[in-house]
Amino acid sequence: MEQLNIYTHPVPTAPTNEELRAMLGDRAYPACKAVRDFCHANYALEERWRYSDTHDAFDCLFFAGEKRLCSLHLLEGTFLILLLLNENECEAFRQRAEKFSQASREHFRAAGTMGDCRGFKVVLEDASPLEDVFPVLRLKAELLGLNACAQVVELGK
Repeated sequence: MEQLNIYTHPVPTAPTNEELRAMLGDRAYPACKAVRDFCHANYALEERWRYSDTHDAFDCLFFAGEKRLCSLHLLEGTFLILLLLNENECEAFRQRAEKFSQASREHFRAAGTMGDCRGFKVVLEDASPLEDVFPVLRLKAELLGLNACAQVVELGK
């Protein structure tokens, strides 16, 4: 069965901060900015943007070459962060499960499968769940072989 690609419009430039704030609102925008800042401060990543007419939504995908770290699905007033974890990444998560928060482990257990990957996703309406997301981002980056920048930056530091 062919999968429908709803993101048919690559966006040559990212929406401005003002456009993102207007779309996400005062609660979700700081969380989105924190994820983008975290990714760029810690890893050499490129943002690739797409737009969906069908869902009136933007996608922001973070790549190092052809390796995707994560994607943000931005909707009106909220956004979703998605990490596709392959079999090796899932096994690494299971082996290190005690190092992750209870909420991270619950998101992992609830992750649906997409082919041979699990979709670790968290809906964010504010920045509170980010402490559960960043450790999983670091694990995926490590397993992708992404070199962290000299100074690792945490949320709000």
